[in-house]
Amino acid sequence: MEKLIRDLVPALAAGRGSHLETRVLGGPEFAQALRSKVVEEAQEVAEARTREALVEELADLLEVVSALARVEGIDEGSVRERAEQKRRSHGGFEERLLLVQKLG
Repeated sequence: MEKLIRDLVPALAAGRGSHLETRVLGGPEFAQALRSKVVEEAQEVAEARTREALVEELADLLEVVSALARVEGIDEGSVRERAEQKRRSHGGFEERLLLVQKLG
């Protein structure tokens, strides 16, 4: 079972009497692991059943997205700026629109 974990998880597990075998990922492998982790965390957001769980999973997703941006040399400010540009050009999600069918 290989999965990307947070930095303090091995110490937390050791405090509970468990030992985790880990290895340090190289640059490209780490970037790919972060991309996979984004998908994992997004799925957990989708499956959250309580508000508390949703907040927890959104926080995890935000942490992974921030780490991926850093690894890829992308400034978080530029991501926020791009999101705002896209909001201005394509809108946000305030109107709650669901595409049912595309005609033509």
